[in-house]
Amino acid sequence: RDEAQRLERLLKERQQELELQLERQERMAELARNESLRESAEAARQVELKVQETQLQLQRETQEKMLEAQQEAMTSQRNLQDRVDTVAREAADRTQSLKQAEAQLLERRQEVQELSRELKG
Repeated sequence: RDEAQRLERLLKERQQELELQLERQERMAELARNESLRESAEAARQVELKVQETQLQLQRETQEKMLEAQQEAMTSQRNLQDRVDTVAREAADRTQSLKQAEAQLLERRQEVQELSRELKG
């Protein structure tokens, strides 16, 4: 009977030890789950930051390309305007030269007419 009581007490002690061990293991599992959740949340936050960084970089690159295209268009427009101005100046110069040539031609005709009258007269 003493042996039975001793065995019963040993079984209760062993059961309590096992229950404590189970509680410790459950707490450790809970801590591990919490740590895993924290790590997952941190990883998600890092991914979100990377996405935002990439979006900002794309915006910057897009703005730079738009500015570059705008500057090229303005340069092209200036070059075209310069060419138009040059052609207009050249046309004005040619027109002036033509007017001078016409005036000289008119003078020569008048001189020829006067000489012709003198020879006839």
